[in-house]
This record gives sequence, C-alpha cells and structure tokens, in this order.
Amino acid sequence: MSSSYFEHDADIGIIGYGLIIEQSFEAAAHAVFAIITNIEAVHPRTVVALEFEESDLELALVVWLNLILAKAREFSMVFSHFYLQRQNDHWHAKATGEKWRDGLERDVEVNCALTNRQILTHLTLATFAGIYPQASLETLFDISHNTCKEEQHEVDGKTRWLYVHRKEAPRALSHPDIPGCRRATAT
Repeated sequence: MSSSYFEHDADIGIIGYGLIIEQSFEAAAHAVFAIITNIEAVHPRTVVALEFEESDLELALVVWLNLILAKAREFSMVFSHFYLQRQNDHWHAKATGEKWRDGLERDVEVNCALTNRQILTHLTLATFAGIYPQASLETLFDISHNTCKEEQHEVDGKTRWLYVHRKEAPRALSHPDIPGCRRATAT
C-alpha cells in the first residue's frame, strides 16, 4: 500500500497510489487512518461492508473517504484494511478494523470539511453549466475556516512574528472596504 502526504494551509493532503483506481482509493483510506492512529496496531477483527454510487472519480474518492470516516464514527471503530471494487458507477467496499480500545493511541481527528466544500462548489458549478452552458463560472476565492498562519503582531510594545490559529474567523487582511479605524483589528 503506497501513499504520501503533502502540506496544506489548514489541513493535510493525502495521495494514494495504485496500479488501478481502486488500489489508489484503498491507499488513500489507509493514509487517512494512519493519521488517526498507529494503523499497524489495529487488528482486523470486524468487517464493515459499504456501497455507494458515483460516476465522477474525484467525487468518488471523496464519497469513499467520507463514508469510511462516518462508519468509523458510527461504530466507534478504527479501520486498518480496505478493499474496493467498482462496477461502472457502483462501488462495493469493505473496511476491516476494530473498536477503539486501550492501547490504540488517538492521534489526529480527521474530517473532510474542505473537501466537502469543494464538492459543493463543483456540483454548483456543474449545475449552473447545465442550465447556462454559455456562462463562465469560476471559484474566485476559497478559504478554510480554520487556519494557522505566521503573522506579525505587536506584543509588549515589540513587533513579533507569531503563529496565529483562527477558528471560524479567516483574516480580512485590511481590505480597502474596511473603514480605516477598523483595519488594525480586522480578522
């Protein structure tokens, strides 16, 4: 199973590799759960069967990852092995793992908020293109609601570089429409 990670402003990105698309999806799932816990310590005791329909491969990956994360939460489980088969637009899958137990260290909680937002954007643009084929629509700006950025701020009378975590409040960066008296505090 081969996968890798890449940096992203607010999250972590994953890449799954395989000889066929199903193997790539399985590797991506493995990478997601390897972020959650030491996947080598997870025993494949329980099999959970999953099915979904999706023709678009990019969306299928997102549906797949969201589905296994949802099932893991629903059953209080962590998965370590993944099997996926595709027949046209129909996907059959199995995820094996076990319930959370002492000895399994919880590392990072994973969700797909950014990906879900990108799916909604993709589907919205596709819908508009179907209704208004001559329209040219683009995503102008997409910002995560959770960020951690290096910023300059005054602390105790000195300008310092700080790492600032913003939850649910992306920084406005002194937009010209913000009145001058409020620009210094814009978040």
